[in-house]
Amino acid sequence: SLTCSDDGKRLAYSTLNESVTIFKWDDQSNTWKSDKTINYTDLTSSINGFGENNSSQYTTSTVNNSNFGNSIKLSHDGNHLIIGAPGVQLKNNGSNVPGMGAVYVIDIENSVTTIIPPNNADYVNFGYSVYMYNINFIAIGAPCFNESPSCNSYLKLYCTGSKGASNASYELGNSNNAGGYCLDAYVQANSDGSINEYLLLVGSPNVDIVADGNNHTNIGRINVFYKNFTAQNTSANINLNL
Repeated sequence: SLTCSDDGKRLAYSTLNESVTIFKWDDQSNTWKSDKTINYTDLTSSINGFGENNSSQYTTSTVNNSNFGNSIKLSHDGNHLIIGAPGVQLKNNGSNVPGMGAVYVIDIENSVTTIIPPNNADYVNFGYSVYMYNINFIAIGAPCFNESPSCNSYLKLYCTGSKGASNASYELGNSNNAGGYCLDAYVQANSDGSINEYLLLVGSPNVDIVADGNNHTNIGRINVFYKNFTAQNTSANINLNL
């Protein structure tokens, strides 16, 4: 996976299951210079906040199946990096749950890592897709590549707007419909970094569509999430069937 900051001064690429390498443009030498490398094996195995009792849980994945770096995104200013690892296996109430996933938010300048775990065991493949504008706007897709009918695709949104937080979870469909497979967004922020307006696009390529009385499989759908915090705090969620 590849990403770059909006100003083109920092870029990053991932080596799946292993690391994310960051480069920074140096004006003096007029070339790209290696900034730092984030290794999956260097990150803590303890994930706090997972489960209803908010107790510590632990990753049990090997490097080969974590899918660390499956999705990455630099913040617009290049100071933060979000990394999805949708194959991470977590312990839940003493039992191993494969492929739950986790997301890592890296403060590049200060070398601080924040780990975002899924809320519960329904969030399968959490972090398959990620989007980050700044620390006040983070979107995470959990497409649930699972045949279990009880497994649902989700979108997790963390947003701090000009009128307070607007965090939410959105169910995108039942198992194996790849809801939250890909993400993109337009975000407008205030001078303090809080979010004024956003338009978030979520791709769900395997959704079945019923049209003219017939069920059409794997047609796909785009979920559009919009919110404006200043124009009377308006919001709208629209489904575009392809």
